Amino acid sequence: MILARSLALAIVASTATITTALDSEFKLMEGHTVREDYSSALPYTYIKEEDLPESFTWADVDGISYLTRSRNQHIPQYCGSCWGHGALSSLADRIKIARKGEGEDIDLSIQFILNCGKHIAGSCWGGSHSGAYHFIKEKGYVPFESCMPYMACSSDSSEGFCKHVDTSCSAVNTCRTCNTFSDYGGTCAEIDVFPNATIAEYGTYGIFTFGKVHKIKAEIFARGPVAAGINAEPLIHYDGDIIQDDSFFSQVSE
Repeated sequence: MILARSLALAIVASTATITTALDSEFKLMEGHTVREDYSSALPYTYIKEEDLPESFTWADVDGISYLTRSRNQHIPQYCGSCWGHGALSSLADRIKIARKGEGEDIDLSIQFILNCGKHIAGSCWGGSHSGAYHFIKEKGYVPFESCMPYMACSSDSSEGFCKHVDTSCSAVNTCRTCNTFSDYGGTCAEIDVFPNATIAEYGTYGIFTFGKVHKIKAEIFARGPVAAGINAEPLIHYDGDIIQDDSFFSQVSE
């Protein structure tokens, strides 16, 4: 099988018809009105199923890994932002692939998405991969992590220290630096010119799409990791091997 990175999954396996449970981190926000925006030919249209290798992973292409680091949404405290981690990790991976693995790996600011993208992308109470891409394309950029590190907070979260964190969408909450301790008169100020990334296109392969396995494999093989929504309930008691439970296939929770 072609292997996808579990949390670095840019074409999204999601659908607007999914109903979600209260504890689901998959949510389609009201502002996410453009579910896909692309014009390029999709890889499955020019890569036949029989032409795909039996196994493939971007973690080992001729001994080289084209994946960026794995990230943890649950530190420094809990935040239901798996949708943002999957979306931005896969985007960072694709940038590394496009650069042929050269240069320093980049991390993209999930906190910026939480600060400014809550109406399109989501918050600590859930969101969607496609919403994150929609927001980035509409905004025109997502800053590097060094601009706005992940705090696991959004405006609707009171978890941990979040009640003391300013998560409003502003220039200083997009990219900032601080000059010294506040006791010495120090302040934080926005940085006007900052490193960032963007996207040209995004789209989805829905759960009920015919031939979706071939389509997703071709997408991963040709262009890189994809972001995907899964039902994580069977993983709670996972003890190895392959999970197959058709009763869960249409319910997305993560």
